[in-house]
Amino acid sequence: MHGLTLAAALDWSDTASVCDVGGGTGELLSTLLDLVPDLEGAVLDLPEVVSRAPDRPRLKVIAGDAFARVPEGFDTYLLVNVLHDWNDEDAIRILRRVAEAAARQSRVVVVDSDRPTVPQDDVAVSADVLMAALTAGGKERDTAAFTELGRAAGLRHERSVRLASGDLAHVLRHR
Repeated sequence: MHGLTLAAALDWSDTASVCDVGGGTGELLSTLLDLVPDLEGAVLDLPEVVSRAPDRPRLKVIAGDAFARVPEGFDTYLLVNVLHDWNDEDAIRILRRVAEAAARQSRVVVVDSDRPTVPQDDVAVSADVLMAALTAGGKERDTAAFTELGRAAGLRHERSVRLASGDLAHVLRHR
């Protein structure tokens, strides 16, 4: 679903390569590559995860750890439902690795739920409770929180785009 919504919501005309950080077996990126035929991509995830990724055209699989190193040379870096798994300190560590790998003109797109400022009985709140139960400090964040995480990692918040899924795509760039 996110591959479809990202293809429609963001401009990909000046993007030749995408790295999906924490992208599992590459399903999302594969969908995006199908919809934007001029793109090439790579999915970065833990070795035990990417070992299950099927071969796909224009999609490279990279085994690694985003806390240690993110591959350089991509026009866009995607982090889709990744940062909500981590507390602020660890989320900043991941974003710093991405910022180190990203060229000055690269963009970083963080896709996550938009936590409302007033709690509501909805998916974001349920996800918050689930994140608290399953992760060490994972949580849903609002735009201000993503802006602050980016700033702490050396990135500036350029804009947020509402996706058809209801999530937000936060576009960050070097400061």
